[in-house]
Amino acid sequence: MITQRLGQLPELLGITIAEFERELGMSGGVLRKALIKKSHVSSKWIVVASEKFPISGNWIVTGEGEPLLSNDPFSKGEVKELDSLYKIMTISGEHELPLISQNDLLDYDPSMNVSEFTTYKIPDFSRGNGHILVRINEDSMQPKYKSGSLFISKMIEDTNVIQWGKIFVLCTSSGIMLRRLLPSDQGEAFVSCIADNKDYPSFDLKLNEIAKLFMVVGAISFE
Repeated sequence: MITQRLGQLPELLGITIAEFERELGMSGGVLRKALIKKSHVSSKWIVVASEKFPISGNWIVTGEGEPLLSNDPFSKGEVKELDSLYKIMTISGEHELPLISQNDLLDYDPSMNVSEFTTYKIPDFSRGNGHILVRINEDSMQPKYKSGSLFISKMIEDTNVIQWGKIFVLCTSSGIMLRRLLPSDQGEAFVSCIADNKDYPSFDLKLNEIAKLFMVVGAISFE
C-alpha cells in the first residue's frame, strides 16, 4: 500500500517519522495518523518526498524496484504527471468493483490493488468513481433492503460534506452498521443514526467514533 511504503522511508533514510513529516511540511502528524488508520494520503506528499529525498517515486507508487535510488527520482516532467500516475495505480481495473467483506471493510484503502478482491462489473458504476461493493448482513433498512444485500458504496473522507438523509455504511468500535444519517440536536460533532426498520432504535453518534464512512449509492437486493 502506498501509505505503508511512505511509512517505511524514514527508517530507510535514518530519521524518525516526525522528522520526515517536518521535512515534507506535513502538519498534525498526517503520515502517522494515516498509518494508524490505514488510510491513504494525498498524492502531493509523494511528489514532495520525491523532490526532498533521493528516493524512487516509482517505488512509492508501484512498489517496484528499490526505494533508495539517487539516480531514479521523478524528473521534473514526471513530477507534473504524478497525480495522473497515482490515480491510474489506485483505480486499476476502474470498471470492476471490488467486493469487500464486512471483516475487511475497516482495513479497506482506495490505493489497494483490486486483484486482491473478487471484482464485478456493474453498469453505471466504477471504481474510478470510488465505488466498492460490500455485503451487509443486517436488516436495519428493511423493508427497502434485506439482510445480505450488496451495497454499492463510496468512501467518504470529509465528514463535513455528509449528504443528510442518505444511507451510509458506518465502521465503528461497535461494528459495521447500516444507517440513514441526519443532523444531531447535540451539535456538529454528532450525527443521528436512523434505521428504516423500527425495531432498531435511533441514536446519536460522535463523528470521531466513526473510523470509516461509506455512502450507499446503489444496491443489489435478493428476493
